[in-house]
Amino acid sequence: MKNKGFTLVELLAVLVIISLVLVIAIPGIFKMRDKMNEKALDAKVKTIESAAIMHVQNNSNKYKKYFSYPCSEYGEYCECDENNKCKYVFVLNIKDLIDSGDLKPDSQDPNATCSITNPLDKTQCMDCLDINITLDKDYKTTTAKMDLTSRNVCHEAYQDRTPR
Repeated sequence: MKNKGFTLVELLAVLVIISLVLVIAIPGIFKMRDKMNEKALDAKVKTIESAAIMHVQNNSNKYKKYFSYPCSEYGEYCECDENNKCKYVFVLNIKDLIDSGDLKPDSQDPNATCSITNPLDKTQCMDCLDINITLDKDYKTTTAKMDLTSRNVCHEAYQDRTPR
């Protein structure tokens, strides 16, 4: 009587082939996931910078008050080029944008300790990263640049805040 089934050699050959496919595929999958997370971070940064520009434009009276003074009186807020064309520079952080309603948090959970998370590292909170806002004196150009390396003490204080 003939046994129906696979021999041990055939089963081992299949396992070797599957192992080779996995060895080739897994690094590519992880690399693709990392690239996707980098693109997610880039998109999140652009969204935050746009929210910062919108915040400054919506609260223009708060920022325009500095324009009535010479740049020398507000040296910490002012940068001038060689033609003495001045730009006013302000620093906001993400928490400011969330509190003002110009940026929505990732989580709607009122007890969440982190409102904006970094897609590259889900344990890293981005709430206290700085955003540098630059305004021309004629108030026609507003730019925002987020500093992904900035860290300040806001995170500890933000964790202790009362729920929204």
